[in-house]
Amino acid sequence: MDTPHDPFVQKTLRILFVISLMTCASVASVAAQGIPPLLEPPPGSTITTDPVTFSGAHTSADLKHLLRIGSSLGGSNLFSQSLGTGHSATVSGLPSSGPIYVSYWTLNSAGWFVNRVVYTMDVGSGPRVWNCPAGDVDCLINAITIGNGSGNPEIIQLAAGTYTLDSLDNGSNLLPSIIGNITIEGAETTSTIIRSSLASNIIAESLTTFNVDESATLELKSLSIIKGGTAIRNSGSATVHEGTISDNLIHTNFRAGTGIVNNQTGTMTIEDSTVSNYNQVFPGGGGAIQNAGTMDLTGSSIEGNSSSGGTGGITNGGMLTITTSTIARNVGHDGGDGAIVNGGSLELINSLVQNNFGFVGGLVSFGQTNISKSIFTGNRSETGVSGGAIFNAGPMTISQSVIALNKAGEGAGIFNRGADLSLEQTVILGNEAASDGGGIKNVNNGRLTLTETVITNNTPDDCVGCP
Repeated sequence: MDTPHDPFVQKTLRILFVISLMTCASVASVAAQGIPPLLEPPPGSTITTDPVTFSGAHTSADLKHLLRIGSSLGGSNLFSQSLGTGHSATVSGLPSSGPIYVSYWTLNSAGWFVNRVVYTMDVGSGPRVWNCPAGDVDCLINAITIGNGSGNPEIIQLAAGTYTLDSLDNGSNLLPSIIGNITIEGAETTSTIIRSSLASNIIAESLTTFNVDESATLELKSLSIIKGGTAIRNSGSATVHEGTISDNLIHTNFRAGTGIVNNQTGTMTIEDSTVSNYNQVFPGGGGAIQNAGTMDLTGSSIEGNSSSGGTGGITNGGMLTITTSTIARNVGHDGGDGAIVNGGSLELINSLVQNNFGFVGGLVSFGQTNISKSIFTGNRSETGVSGGAIFNAGPMTISQSVIALNKAGEGAGIFNRGADLSLEQTVILGNEAASDGGGIKNVNNGRLTLTETVITNNTPDDCVGCP
């Protein structure tokens, strides 16, 4: 057996001693560099935003970094992620107040080292702002999911780009249902697009992009929603500002969804927006909008929509106010109506209803309707059908408006069936009926009141059943 005095053993020990000295020198060199610190946010500072980006120092000797955040010293219950060779991470969903304990770990040739910092959270109740890169659907979904549970307003800003949704969430929804207070802002309508690209075997009439729960609030700004089935299905509070909602073609020869559905509990505002090219093929379905709640439509355009057996434009069973808007080129097929069917309360102010076609081309009303400073023109009903511009069977007032150049089987301007109809300072001109009532046809003991109203140059006559 070799002894410490053996030349070979002595040589081996000398080599091991030299190696140990080199290792110690290396360790000392690394240690001299110090433990890489956290740089941002400034250590010990108060954090007032959520999400927040943590950044640490990095040297060429560093092999890996790890970021952990906890509610106690050394904890990781709030966040834990390997950064690899990176040295920063953006973290959301942190507590809105109180201390958090951040550990920034670094691995180098000498092992793991940690730099620990205590921060104070003071986000308050103001809105949290998310910034999603162009086309980053995961960011959008994550922001909605976390924002839903925050209890505070959330603003999600989307960079210009196309956000393609290719899977379903919770049944037939393309995005998580909105149950919080969420605002989603695009860069601009023409460049920020949310759309679906579902496989052809997805068949869901109720396919929905944004589903808003009763207690929730959703605001959309400067966005386009394309091929997303029903773009918005609202039971809470929803606002669309400068938006484009169009084209429910899911794949070849298959369309799903009404553009916007506002349920009975819903309150909705649509401003400076367009709903177009919603073509509903399911019998009785609505094309552009179905409203059963309260809706204000201002400065907007409802154009080029259609329905089979339903309404191409708007079906209203709630309270609907339309101001300074255009309802045009909507079509009702197979017994469906063109522009608007009102079974609730309708205010139409300073708006244009033009070139719609259906069983009745323009407006069908069984509810309460007030029309002021508006124009109905170029609307047509199917052959032999009553009411080109308006078919009325409920209380209606029309003031300071023009009804011109519409066509129908009878009552081309207005067909009034047994209802109270009051016209004041209104012109009914150049409408054409196949049988009679070119301007107005009043039947079933309808009560017609005319004040400073002109009815002229209609074909074959101006008014049937007028006082």
